[in-house]
Amino acid sequence: MNIQGNIGWINVCRTDPSKSYVIGGSEEANEEIRNKYLGDDYKLPDQAKSYYELNAKGISRLELTSENYNDIMKIKGMPSSCLSGSYGGQVIQNMKDMMDSYYSGEMSAENVQQRIKNICMDMRVEMVQQRYTNGYHAKDNQQILEDIYGFLQKINVNAAYAANEREGAEIATRYGGVDDYDWMYYNSDYYYKEEDMRNSIRQTIHEMSREWETEDVDFDKVEQSPDLALAGGTDYNKVWQHHAFQGRVISMTDINSIPPKNFKFFYQSKKVPGWDENNRLEYQKGYVEISYKNKTWLADVPYDIYGDTQIGFYHMQNFMDKYLSGDIEKECRDFLSKFDIFTEIWASTKGDDMWANCR
Repeated sequence: MNIQGNIGWINVCRTDPSKSYVIGGSEEANEEIRNKYLGDDYKLPDQAKSYYELNAKGISRLELTSENYNDIMKIKGMPSSCLSGSYGGQVIQNMKDMMDSYYSGEMSAENVQQRIKNICMDMRVEMVQQRYTNGYHAKDNQQILEDIYGFLQKINVNAAYAANEREGAEIATRYGGVDDYDWMYYNSDYYYKEEDMRNSIRQTIHEMSREWETEDVDFDKVEQSPDLALAGGTDYNKVWQHHAFQGRVISMTDINSIPPKNFKFFYQSKKVPGWDENNRLEYQKGYVEISYKNKTWLADVPYDIYGDTQIGFYHMQNFMDKYLSGDIEKECRDFLSKFDIFTEIWASTKGDDMWANCR
């Protein structure tokens, strides 16, 4: 089998290592190879044969020789997932770092798109060098794009939720604290930012499928994979609801609801961290903070969970009617009505049926 000039082949320039490159690799990966392996001390093996390519003189290829050459060059077939193994683990970590940088504002959407293209190109090179594929098989290339998309979207939605969580923790520290995790926060900015990034990822993968001449990736089908279903799947509201289950003090009754933009909702079931025997009701108060556009509503949540004179559960619709003063615009009110808030004690004793109805 003659693979000279094919994807994954390393071209080394004797006279100028900066011109060395891997065929089909991203410039980012090529630069890493040049810096790591082709420094000042690099010496090309004597048996390497020189040739000319792309009008760049002095480039050489390493001649592959092996008693079991045919076995080495045999195509093994694609693995069940391109993201398995040590290389896949490294790529997944790079994806996480990339998305964290995006949601922290350190990386633009345009830079993320280029990084995604680099990930795709370098994954194809890795699959070729591991002899899983020859790099030109359309179905194999489509699998690479499908595998990368699935993990990327899962990481995207989790990174969006993590950014939302960090912001909510800043509010929680001003009240009952974050240690008990008896609070939840919903900022619709992250719902829309996640949605924008999802579309951006899809567009980038679509461009790669055109470049590689594969069939279009069925994005919705990929997202339905059982491997991606854990911890809320790939949908922002479902991921948010999954984390709400862990705290058991709030839930969404309709996870398919679309939030209004510029909407924020914070709830903490225990506003005061310390116990005061002389003021038990104050200790049992919760806290609600809502903002929409340029308006903000604040309210304590009245509980008397020990005296049992007050319920430990509210539909937010009922809570708004009774405890929030001032007009709340319809789109904000409608979305708030999709939440229930309650105490941990209520959830542990009476909440099982309620949780069964809001998955």
